[in-house]
Amino acid sequence: MSYRMGIAFVCFIAFIVATFNPFWGLLIVGFAVVYVLLKIQETVEGIQHKALGLPLNEILIHTIVQTSRTFYHESETLKLYPHNQAKYPLVTLEGEYYIQTRLFYNQLCS
Repeated sequence: MSYRMGIAFVCFIAFIVATFNPFWGLLIVGFAVVYVLLKIQETVEGIQHKALGLPLNEILIHTIVQTSRTFYHESETLKLYPHNQAKYPLVTLEGEYYIQTRLFYNQLCS
């Protein structure tokens, strides 16, 4: 579920709750507004870092990893772990691609 749908759902619940008790409805809407503002701030910080050419911090890298598309990783030459069709994100940082996988897992764990 995207955060927009989540906010719409929260506002709907807040409307229902507000019919019984306005305080709780306003409180829920307030939390939704704060959440949206934090998402906007996070996006603006990423744009600012990129525009200034600053190195990425841990929060921005975590955001990039979360929003990256996920793929199955297969290799004919190396044994990848986990080999049960697990999906991992394909991350692009400064034009370079990065994947997460475990190599030589059988040799290390035996």
